[in-house]
Amino acid sequence: MVEQLRAKGVRGGLWSASSSIFRAVLYLTQLAVLARYLGPQDFGLMALVLVIVGLSQIIGSMGITNAIIHFKNPESGALSTVYWFNIGLGVTLYALVVAAAPAISFWLDEPELERLLVWGGVAVPVNAVGQSFRAILQRELMFRDLAVIDVIGALFSTIVAIWMAVNGYGVWALVWGALVNQGVGALVAIIVGGPLWRPRLVFAPLRSWRFLRFGLFQTGDGGLKYLATQLDRVFIGDLVGAHVLGYYSLGMQLMMRPIEFFGPVLTRVGIPILAHVQEDRSRLIRGFLEMTRIQSLFLVPLYALGIALAPRLVQVLLGPEWSEVIPIFRVLCLVGISFAVGRPIGTLIVACGKPDWGLYLNVVTLIGYFVAVSIGARWEAIGVAWALVVVQVVVVGPSQMILRWWLAKISPLAFFRAIGPALVASFIGCLVAWAAVVVMDWLSPNLFDIVVLGIGSGLGACSVLLVAHLIAPQILARVQRDLYHIIKHPPSN
Repeated sequence: MVEQLRAKGVRGGLWSASSSIFRAVLYLTQLAVLARYLGPQDFGLMALVLVIVGLSQIIGSMGITNAIIHFKNPESGALSTVYWFNIGLGVTLYALVVAAAPAISFWLDEPELERLLVWGGVAVPVNAVGQSFRAILQRELMFRDLAVIDVIGALFSTIVAIWMAVNGYGVWALVWGALVNQGVGALVAIIVGGPLWRPRLVFAPLRSWRFLRFGLFQTGDGGLKYLATQLDRVFIGDLVGAHVLGYYSLGMQLMMRPIEFFGPVLTRVGIPILAHVQEDRSRLIRGFLEMTRIQSLFLVPLYALGIALAPRLVQVLLGPEWSEVIPIFRVLCLVGISFAVGRPIGTLIVACGKPDWGLYLNVVTLIGYFVAVSIGARWEAIGVAWALVVVQVVVVGPSQMILRWWLAKISPLAFFRAIGPALVASFIGCLVAWAAVVVMDWLSPNLFDIVVLGIGSGLGACSVLLVAHLIAPQILARVQRDLYHIIKHPPSN
């Protein structure tokens, strides 16, 4: 049983990782093109649209994905009820977004925002149509199919966004790129997941109550977490406008993309697998700590190298006109490090069936963010970025430490042992990359930015791998063993 789950986890990780790498390449390509055709005002307006639409999607999802994964052998009638409930809620929320669009546009003094919200909000009901199919595929550990869904949606989205930007559609390139991603993803999810399950014309709320109750806490948890992470955009957009928000938004996008692309690789695989062993406390702890080690080892070095190479990265990816992003991105990379080591707590909460605990955690986090961001906003975007760092250190980190102990008796020492190798290796890799850039600037000041970026990141990455091998060889050996197994026995699903 354990080996079967581990094998499925390894195969799932490969499919999810392959999808994430491909989508990351598409995203960087899209961003590099759009940054040269669109301005800060466009990215700032889209950031405001995503605040409203993203919150509506979280409320509309009702945490159903994790509920379907958590409860074993659910009745078909219950699943159908949940499906139709989700669609109805999505349509209702879209109607609310349309009704509120004029007031939101007036409040933020952005006239164009009204139309953007009306069209961007279509993503809410569209997402609801395909959500249950995705959840069933994830529950059945069919990660290849999920990877195909993500890749096809991202590919069509990139094509549409780039075409519209090049042809002068401005911010609408961002809006329609997002809509196409949602629409194509939902359609492919229905096609792929249809053979496993098809909704029936049934609406039996009593049968589905346990899903809705579980999902209600998940919705509260996700909604509060989302509000906490979006307060910065609201404050900046309200106090200094969409133009400044555009710079901040791009810095935040660059910081969040590693988490958004590679974090779900372990989350998507980890939730169903940890759910299978939730009653075996020792296996649950080992599985969670292994997830934390691997995620830290992959993500923390990316943020450390981002701090060292930020000027070159922004110059190459966005262009010289986006230099104001550099200090914002550097500070936000510190937040990214905290996200990388702390995010697996969400997987543990869901696997243990304690969504209400995540809700309480996010109440505390939201209060901390509100206080810190309202103060930091006095110093515009850079002040808000530093405010997020303070909240992570003072509020989020200690709260997660307490929660890990309450959920699974994971001590702070065990946790720091899990993330320690990644932190040490990343610090040294950051120093090596920074030193390499300084030396190259001294020896050849006119060297192309992309060459400096490539050499600096290459030397930094090699340093991370070398240090990690010296201080934690067992982690790299485990990853190497899993990859060898995949090569010898390619995954079918």
